Amino acid sequence: MRLAAAITGFALGACGFDLKLGGTQTDGGGSSDAREVDGAMIDAPLGPPVACSAPSTAGLVACFELEDNVTDGTLRDSSPAHADATALGLEAFQRTKPATSEAANVTTAVSAYVPDSPSLDLATGYTVTMWIRPTDVPSASRAYGLFDHELQYAGAIGRAATGNVAQLRCINTGRQYEYTDSIPMDTWSFIACTWDGTTLCAQYWSSTTDHQRYCTMPSGIAADGDHGLAIGHLSSGGQPESPFVGSFDSVQVYDRELSDAELCSIIGEPATCLPCTAGC
Repeated sequence: MRLAAAITGFALGACGFDLKLGGTQTDGGGSSDAREVDGAMIDAPLGPPVACSAPSTAGLVACFELEDNVTDGTLRDSSPAHADATALGLEAFQRTKPATSEAANVTTAVSAYVPDSPSLDLATGYTVTMWIRPTDVPSASRAYGLFDHELQYAGAIGRAATGNVAQLRCINTGRQYEYTDSIPMDTWSFIACTWDGTTLCAQYWSSTTDHQRYCTMPSGIAADGDHGLAIGHLSSGGQPESPFVGSFDSVQVYDRELSDAELCSIIGEPATCLPCTAGC
């Protein structure tokens, strides 16, 4: 088992990714979009969100399948909370693995937040999964954000210590993270960051021959997070920073650690598709 790496000295974007100051909540979900009828803009109810592609809804906190229009300012949440995210700076894209699905491409102007609520405070356990397609390896002093509940948990794409290689980083409390040795560029991969109150795991699956899973035991996690859940970027005082360079799809958040079999079921693979690489 390797020790969780410390964030100290690892700058993510314009400022260091360390404990951040609290601030005024500015995030908010949407409940309608504007439609043009005979030249006039009216508010029309949004249709129901696409059901979450998960084997179980037990502990499901948020689920964004992105099958609705990702450019209309609202990402629909199909979890029981129905906490839609306010989102700008996303472009329509398509995921091609394991099947064709609507997805989102991230621009440098991205700002996507799920409104803050007690359901996002996941100190005793969590799982965050996404399908991602990174298209650039960050420099040694930067990282590209995948999700961020400030002061508590986050995920990012960083750069390995040697070589032009990207890696997934699953972060607790902004100071310690577990990481994969690499993650492929320009291809769709399923990623999962899990925490069971003791063990933090970073894992990805790209194919039956390309997958990694590393786990460690960091010092812990903060009791609460701030400013809602950022998607597609990191967050600093409720302001977006360090946007992901690439595309993402099917973001799922649970208030517990999902089992290997459950994660593989989301991927659509046999229950043993994510064998332990180290520390599991």
